[in-house]
Amino acid sequence: FGFVDILRRYLKDHDIQMDNWSKGGVLAATVASKLPELLARLRPCVASAGQARSGDDAPQPPQLLVVLELGGNDRMFGLPAQNIEKSLERIVEATRELPARVLLMEVIPDGIERDVAARTGARLVETPQELKGAMKEPLTRGRIPEVSRDWVQADGIHPNTKAQRPIARSLLAAIAQEFQVDLGEAP
Repeated sequence: FGFVDILRRYLKDHDIQMDNWSKGGVLAATVASKLPELLARLRPCVASAGQARSGDDAPQPPQLLVVLELGGNDRMFGLPAQNIEKSLERIVEATRELPARVLLMEVIPDGIERDVAARTGARLVETPQELKGAMKEPLTRGRIPEVSRDWVQADGIHPNTKAQRPIARSLLAAIAQEFQVDLGEAP
């Protein structure tokens, strides 16, 4: 039971649909290499989300929101930080061109996702304080820090069950900010 399950149930009450396209073990580089296929899969979602219009018929921001949580496996397998950044940047830019809004989840607060978000205009979903506080400092860009086993699985990177609610709360706050709505607090 992960943060997507928590949010999907919660957002349903707010008439917001959430689909999970994640696949375990995927690298950001792999996703970047498959962008044409993924974008083709997203285009019907853009059409169904529609473009909201104001009373004066002025275009409004895209209604499709894509949440990206990538980069942890890349770090785990030792890919260079600049490669992770380039892959994330390509994915964010291509997704924004659909058009869609993008939330980029900060997997490790080492600056990679923060810099990509700043360059691309994506909204950063910061690592929850509970998880940040469990990471041994100093953090090295592109490397997996030592993290308290209270929050991660045996691989040292993927969040365990206890970490799912703080992640859900952090993501919910970013979704609410992005759509400028009050969604309350995730359970």
